[in-house]
Amino acid sequence: MSWENDAEGLQYTQTEQTSLGKFWWSHGKKVQKIMVSGRFYTSGNMFNAPPSSEWISSDLYSDEGWETPAVRIAPLLKRSQPFTQDSDGNKTWLLPSEYKKGITKIYTEILCMMQGYPDPVILTCKGWTAARICGAKRSVFTDHKALIIDEANKTAKSPLPPYAFWMDIGGAYGKDGKPVFVDVSKEPKNELHDIILQRTAAEHIPEALRRSPDDCRAPANRTELVSLYVGKESLYELTAIREQYITDGWDKHLRSNFRQDESQQQSGSHAHTPVQQDSSEFDAF
Repeated sequence: MSWENDAEGLQYTQTEQTSLGKFWWSHGKKVQKIMVSGRFYTSGNMFNAPPSSEWISSDLYSDEGWETPAVRIAPLLKRSQPFTQDSDGNKTWLLPSEYKKGITKIYTEILCMMQGYPDPVILTCKGWTAARICGAKRSVFTDHKALIIDEANKTAKSPLPPYAFWMDIGGAYGKDGKPVFVDVSKEPKNELHDIILQRTAAEHIPEALRRSPDDCRAPANRTELVSLYVGKESLYELTAIREQYITDGWDKHLRSNFRQDESQQQSGSHAHTPVQQDSSEFDAF
């Protein structure tokens, strides 16, 4: 019995296991009068080329990468997991039930589509950045819902999901055009570039104020909603993508530190183990 010629005439669909590209917010810093603006960053390990035309070559870190001051995304799902970290930066991943406020940290991944890129990507965040992007209080996500989605749903015949309208995320800037920094710790002082829902499509807000934290809180008008709407075809495509990732259990998978018991090793289980997340802290939107 030989296998050399058996594939001739055989038709089958080849599948390729690929990891989703990830990007994150590098929050910048203010030390006395020296200010370094925040920006989104991704490395060459995540993308073989800039994700879209807005990304430029970056020397922010030692590896080859790209950066952009803002991104336009359509968020589909998110998942979060608590962890602890030692002095060497090594993480120990925990179950949702092991989360303890003030002791453990939370790592969040947001599955989304990025305008200009054909495949789903992941925005990663933790700590203060995660709270500013997708926290329950005064975050990019809550502002997007209140000012964009809720305004659209006032006239929509059926409720629209968050990914029906593009979400512009970037650094906050004051009326003087300088970046707005937030002190995120008591001692020592640690000022980071704030990150907000930008309103680049809001013609009813003066252009100089569309990146201002307070001025950006004006509800969207119809012109802005039309500009941000992904369109019916994309809406259905995004829904299909989201449903597929839910079916695959993406939003319920947790890291397990590669520690496996004997039965897992024999069954070939991988480091990502599906676990039902029963805390509202970790629900997908």
